[in-house]
Amino acid sequence: MVASPSCEAKSSRSGAEGRTRAVVGRIGGRMNSMTQILAQESSSGAAAVQFVILLMVPVALYFLMIRPQRKRMRETAALQAS
Repeated sequence: MVASPSCEAKSSRSGAEGRTRAVVGRIGGRMNSMTQILAQESSSGAAAVQFVILLMVPVALYFLMIRPQRKRMRETAALQAS
């Protein structure tokens, strides 16, 4: 008895889906353990470090994006005024 092509496609597809689910399950398990580790670290005093990093993000954005743009705008205005 020969299997039809549609049956073969279904079986290979379900095998691929099974492998995908297994990989996703392993990644999900790793992410869960990483989340637990981070939760343990943050309760042991790393919350202050996270807060400092959170405050550094807007400062970095100011110096990397806003300040150079304002400088370009001032230079353009000076050129247009002259």
